[in-house]
Amino acid sequence: GFDWDGCLASVEEYDPSTGEWREITPMRTKRRGCAAAVLGGKLYVMGGCDGHNDLSSVEVYDPATQQWTLLNDMTTPRSHCAAVSLEGRIVVAGGYNGYHNGGERLSSCEVY
Repeated sequence: GFDWDGCLASVEEYDPSTGEWREITPMRTKRRGCAAAVLGGKLYVMGGCDGHNDLSSVEVYDPATQQWTLLNDMTTPRSHCAAVSLEGRIVVAGGYNGYHNGGERLSSCEVY
């Protein structure tokens, strides 16, 4: 996400049993316009924009350790994309490359 000061690394977790939100460990990379998916009980966040450039970085949050770990980058930097977990993998689709510079719309997918 972002606020008027720029991109954010903060993450909040919702507990449906209490109806409350709480802040958890921030991501390693500030980003907005990213995609996220859950696989194997872990939260994967990929792509987005740092306010100047689209990102190819991927990180995973493990609630057991409350830590974020950087993973291998996607092949293509992309923001405003979609992600879904499917058959034990994560599929990232579409988005933009060069969103802030009038870049291209992406029709490609990546599988992690």
